[in-house]
Amino acid sequence: MRLNLNISKTAGTSTLIRDPHRNQGKGQGKGIRAHLSKGLVPLVLLVLGGAVAGCPLNSSPPPITLEVVGKLHILWGDGPPGSETAQREYWLLDDQGRWYRLLLAEDLLERWGGPLALEGKRVRIRAEAPEPSSSVLRVLSLQVEKPALARSGGRNGR
Repeated sequence: MRLNLNISKTAGTSTLIRDPHRNQGKGQGKGIRAHLSKGLVPLVLLVLGGAVAGCPLNSSPPPITLEVVGKLHILWGDGPPGSETAQREYWLLDDQGRWYRLLLAEDLLERWGGPLALEGKRVRIRAEAPEPSSSVLRVLSLQVEKPALARSGGRNGR
């Protein structure tokens, strides 16, 4: 097979491309000169760079937003002796009996009167989870649910 190329000379760098089927065994491999324009190399780098930039190095999926309704529970813990600090963990027990640990900003609690006012209340949260089966949720919004008795208008539905 013979390689025939007609390459016009342009300004820029040139590289030597050897035809593997030409002058085999003679040791006098004459090559074909291909000229690359100055704009071609940056264009190739730009295309390759764009392809690499479009592929994130860590291919973790984006977080999933979900809504969960349940009862809010707060676990209180004392800090080191003498520090006068306390630690709190927020948990939600949903209607199906699943527990979720909540990563909850204090300003979301203050709107409803603070942590003590929300302890044991039924709440609706909108949260992000890294995956559907995650039990740790980052809370985006929190709403206190009204008791069923207040929603129906009374014991007999009036």
